[in-house]
Formats: sequence, structure tokens, C-alpha cells
Amino acid sequence: MLVTKNYDFPLQWDEYVTDRELLEEALTRIDAAIKQVQIGSSEAVNVGFDNTDAGDPAENVQEALDSLFASSSRFELALNATGGANLDDPLWVYSVSRDFMIEAGMPGATGSVISPTPITLDIDVQLNGASIGSIAILDNVFTFTLASNVLFLRDDQLAFIAVNASSFRSVSVTIIAERA
Repeated sequence: MLVTKNYDFPLQWDEYVTDRELLEEALTRIDAAIKQVQIGSSEAVNVGFDNTDAGDPAENVQEALDSLFASSSRFELALNATGGANLDDPLWVYSVSRDFMIEAGMPGATGSVISPTPITLDIDVQLNGASIGSIAILDNVFTFTLASNVLFLRDDQLAFIAVNASSFRSVSVTIIAERA
């Protein structure tokens, strides 16, 4: 039996402290609607999040919640500097508005350079003025260093400071972060 019904679950993002709480509320409402459909039905209703039969809608709601939260909690910090760098120049400054974490070693981080010749540039990664890692660019090859996982809290300042002077047209860095 295929059950199709539209439900309106108006949710306001600003009513929930975290994205996970919003998703939990939405999926709890969906689970309740599924259970209402099953009550009074003489036929079994299979509800599958992953296109498989499911005996228990609650299991699928949890599966959906875990999948949605995992995919929505990761985001990219995309940074770009142009026109070269002088010693101690802040290339990028990021003011934290929501708590997040960057994993040790910055897995998934990438970078690119636009320059007439290959560049060498060292960048000090700082949290509230204290060094926590580095980005080294040697002949346009990027090396990202972060010794341990770092948690960034609202109102923290993440800064990327040039350790040496370098001439380039553009340097871009993308770092993968996860909401805390």
C-alpha cells in the first residue's frame, strides 16, 4: 500500500538553538504523522527512508535524522586573498558566529594559487591571537597543519597571518569545518 499525503509542519529556524533540535522536531512530527496513518489501517504501511521496507517508522526517523544531521553539519570556510602579502599581513580574518570544529590536520582542505611564477608563502593560523596551526605553500603546493581538533566558539576570531612576504595575484583556501 502506498500512502501519499502532504503535511504542513511550519518550523522557524530561530526557535531552535541548534540545527539538530530543528531536525529532531521536524522528524518527530513526521514520525507522529506516520503512526497516525498506520492506526486504523488494515494493511501494513512500510515507510522507508533509504528505499527499503521498514517495520518501525521510528527507526527510519532516527536514520533520517542521523543522515540529515551528518550532511548538514559540515560546511566550508572559503577564503581568498588578492594582490600579494607583506610580512605579518592578515590575509583572512573570520569572526565566528556559530560554534564549529576543525579536525586535526585539516582533512579535506585545499588551496590554489594564481601567480605568474610559483610562490612560497607561510601562513600562521591563529585563534584569538594564539597560533594553532599553519598553512605552507611551497611552489604552489599546500601543506595544512593543525596538531589537534580545535573548537571555535561564537565571537572567537580565526585569523590567517602571512609569516613572509610573497607576490601573487590570488591565493584561495577552502577548509572543512563541522558545526559543534
